[in-house]
Amino acid sequence: MTAFVFVDGCRGYVFQGVFFTEGFPETATSLQVVETSSNVQNTNLDWLRERLATQVKSLGGNALIGFKYVQKANVFSFSSVSWKASGAAAVIANLEEYKEASASSGENPNKACIFCGEQILAVAKKCKHCGEFLG
Repeated sequence: MTAFVFVDGCRGYVFQGVFFTEGFPETATSLQVVETSSNVQNTNLDWLRERLATQVKSLGGNALIGFKYVQKANVFSFSSVSWKASGAAAVIANLEEYKEASASSGENPNKACIFCGEQILAVAKKCKHCGEFLG
C-alpha cells in the first residue's frame, strides 16, 4: 500500500513520482487538463495512472490534482464498459517537504463528519460524502 501524503489538507499518494489527489491544494499551480481512457472492461487502474503520470511529467508537472476516474457502460451492452481518468497536471513547488512531513507525522488526519458520521479529513470544510458544510 502506498503511503498517503497530505498537501494543504488534500490527501493523495505518489505514483511514479507524481502526486495524485482528488483535491485542489492551494499551493499547486495548474498547468493543463490531462485525460486518458480505455475501452477494456477489466482495465487496471495503475495502467490509467501510468498514462496520466507520463502526461504530467511531459508537461513539467509533479502532481495531478482533481484526479477522477469513471466507468461507463456501453449503450448496447452493459457488459462492455469504458474507463476515463482525468485531472489537471500541476506543479507543487515544495512537494518533497510535504512527503517528508507526512511520513514523519503520526497524527490521524481524519475525523467523523458531524452530520453523516463518515470519515473525512480533519481539515475538511465540506463533507465529501453528504455535502454538508462543516463549521
